[in-house]
Amino acid sequence: MNTEARILVVDDEANIRSALQRSLKKTRFIVKVAGSGKEALTLMNQEDFNLVISDLCMPGMDGVEFLSMASELYPQTSQILLSGNAERDDLGEAINQCNIEHFIAKPWDNESLLAKTHQVVQENNYSREKQVSTATLNKEINAAETMQRALLPMPIDTHDLRVDWHYKACSKLGGDAFSFRREGDVFRFHMIDVVGHGAPAAMESFALQHLLANLQINDPAKIAAHMNEHYAYKDNPMRYFTLLCGELNVKTGELIFCQAGHPSPLVVRNDTFSVEKVGDGGFPIGLIEDVGFEITRTTLLAGDMLILHSDGFAEADVEDFKDFVVINSSLDTITPVSYTH
Repeated sequence: MNTEARILVVDDEANIRSALQRSLKKTRFIVKVAGSGKEALTLMNQEDFNLVISDLCMPGMDGVEFLSMASELYPQTSQILLSGNAERDDLGEAINQCNIEHFIAKPWDNESLLAKTHQVVQENNYSREKQVSTATLNKEINAAETMQRALLPMPIDTHDLRVDWHYKACSKLGGDAFSFRREGDVFRFHMIDVVGHGAPAAMESFALQHLLANLQINDPAKIAAHMNEHYAYKDNPMRYFTLLCGELNVKTGELIFCQAGHPSPLVVRNDTFSVEKVGDGGFPIGLIEDVGFEITRTTLLAGDMLILHSDGFAEADVEDFKDFVVINSSLDTITPVSYTH
């Protein structure tokens, strides 16, 4: 029991207020009283109450009007309705408009009153703690999402190469990540997608990005084999990630890449605006020990577009790319475009 929980009793009859206050003070809760809805709202504006126990029939502002206003202004405060002569329509109206947890009839049974009060206060405390915990978690997730986006590479726009990306997560945090860089005439890239969502997948994605960034291997198939051999969770069949890594020779248009369970890249041909899928998929990293990884080769011509993407984008039909292709049809250079969501 939270000894700091605060209860507000609202009743126009002084003897009822006193009786309720005496009963509730035995619970060690902090109890305040008000003789009207207007007085109660003034107190609620000054203090934070866990629970308000209100009479239904009061002169001036009745219980329904008061509890409805209290529910709108102070949604964190739970409510118990107290009445000795409420009609069914009045009860239904009050319950529909307010935040009422229980109804207690006059004259009340002290044992039942205290039991219901304890229950509602306990639920109220739990709800408040959950809200605080959720707010803290959302704050941490937002910070992690900001970090995740900050790690994404800057677009490239030169006379012979244009690279851009679009990142739209299904949830705020996930295991999707990508990176690319240009070294002379060679454009290198990789994409990963860790199984699962949320903070664990994002943390693993961060670690894998670090490993790939520091890997002194250029051959795409050897990169996949190395990651598979040294994957931390290779003995856990529930943990794996997909990988797409490769390089494009900007001068010759030769494209080589290795797929480890990742969706196949798309090539949009500049002359026909046709969309082709290239690559056969392969096995994800961490599923099979000593598996072989193969290289896929193709050639891009001036004005062709390469679209690298994760599984969400892969669910779209090839026809869905037509508008996108038309919008970008004026490009006159080899244009790898990296997409993920």
